[in-house]
Amino acid sequence: MSCCNQNEILDRPVLVVGAPRSGTTWVQRLLLGHPSVRGGQESSFFTLFTPPLQVFNSNGSRHRFTGLDNYWKADALREEIKSLWRKTMQPMLKEDTRVLVEKSPDHALCMEDIHALLPQAKFIHVIRDSRAVSASLIAASKEQWGRGWTSGKPIDAAERWRRSVRAARSAGQKLGPQLYQEFFYEDLMSDPLPHVRRMFTFIGVDVPDADLARIVEEQKFEKQKATGGTPFARAGELAQKGLASIKEPAGFFRKGQTDGWKQELNFWQKLMIWRYTRKLMRECGYDYNGRVMQNPQRNSNTSSAPTNPVTAPVA
Repeated sequence: MSCCNQNEILDRPVLVVGAPRSGTTWVQRLLLGHPSVRGGQESSFFTLFTPPLQVFNSNGSRHRFTGLDNYWKADALREEIKSLWRKTMQPMLKEDTRVLVEKSPDHALCMEDIHALLPQAKFIHVIRDSRAVSASLIAASKEQWGRGWTSGKPIDAAERWRRSVRAARSAGQKLGPQLYQEFFYEDLMSDPLPHVRRMFTFIGVDVPDADLARIVEEQKFEKQKATGGTPFARAGELAQKGLASIKEPAGFFRKGQTDGWKQELNFWQKLMIWRYTRKLMRECGYDYNGRVMQNPQRNSNTSSAPTNPVTAPVA
């Protein structure tokens, strides 16, 4: 693969985003099941490298004018960050690679900055019931691998979901359906094949029915939990240390259910999270009892509100 062709692939990645514990890892593994799609473990690249660009958006009221714009011009710094992105992701590519997929949930918070750097980047936004996400975040906070990056408080988990989903949907409205598509965890769990096909169509990869069925079968929750997850491609220090085939930690795979939150959360936790997220939840097609199923063939970038939502308790 020539350097020019590599740069074309690296400059139009598919970025899987969403609130943490929404199913983004599952979606990435589904896409990586096709041999022409490549990618590795989440990098958090843009959450690390786009904040320095914010200084160029500041106005004249900035205190003492400290910052990188004392040393860099905006376009020059953007080119440096783009170059670093290419160098970071280049080891993931093979000769037959057509699409690079990167999954970092918190990239949902900086999609407009990513678009400014990589105008051809596509975004797959995975959305899951705020109560299910909150229950999973609360459980993760009790695990060694989850401590430090998530809180065990329901209100913190609800706010994290709301902030992520709101930011991604707001940016997605500006990007339009050619660059942004939403997929719902509950719909994927209920009937994966049509939704996974829509994903591959969105990223421009034609997948025969037999291959699609194979990919979905390989990534079934029970199989992934039993094996510790399909290993991600790795380079860098971890690969040199012989850790290229790291399995997911104990507790990463939980129950794989769409409504487990109904048993995991107590009444007050459910009510608190619903009250905090209910407006955005309804906009996403959820009611108090859970997901209102949508037509799996729908190809718009957002789902319509439910036509007959179940009445929720007065909040």
